[in-house]
Amino acid sequence: MTRVILLSAVVSATIAVSGAAFADPLDPLLSFGISGIGTYTVNTGNIEATTTSKTIPSDEVVSGIATPTTGTEAGITTGEAVSFSTLTLSTVTGADDFTITAGDLVLTFSEISSAVLVPTGASSNGSISEQFNGSVTGDTSGFGFLGQTASISETCTQTGTGATITCSDSVMTPGLPTSVPEPSSLALLGAGLAALGLYRRRVTRRR
Repeated sequence: MTRVILLSAVVSATIAVSGAAFADPLDPLLSFGISGIGTYTVNTGNIEATTTSKTIPSDEVVSGIATPTTGTEAGITTGEAVSFSTLTLSTVTGADDFTITAGDLVLTFSEISSAVLVPTGASSNGSISEQFNGSVTGDTSGFGFLGQTASISETCTQTGTGATITCSDSVMTPGLPTSVPEPSSLALLGAGLAALGLYRRRVTRRR
């Protein structure tokens, strides 16, 4: 009986820790890339530490699908158009509201959880790395994507001042975690594992 209670505590703690940072593992995983056909620009001309926004090309397409089965279920195919509700996106952490439509899905994003900018030098690469967080708000596929968390990981690079800026996006549902487990959850998991170890030690001594 004691063993059952201890194991239950460990399982409960593990679920609490996982739930704090990760999406439901039973959700169908979908991962695909997006790239633009045309010119990317930033409000500062070159990528700078003070860059606050970028403009993407009006023609965006699916550049590849890492999960072909769920890609087919979502009605997404390589080379098809992806529609963005706005062509100007923020490059700083905080709120940023827009939607994308790809295949049978509509994904709504509301937050940039991370943004790292490396200024472009005369002969050195500049870059922008961001993560957008949101959820699937429209789904006509019938395969259960609706309500899932979603994330976009975007990387933009510029090889030198005045050079062309290129960007690529990776979309994933369920989305990437946005936070680490809370200390209280980690403490609960640690306590459960410690209790289990103590119980096993006592059992070993009795033998």
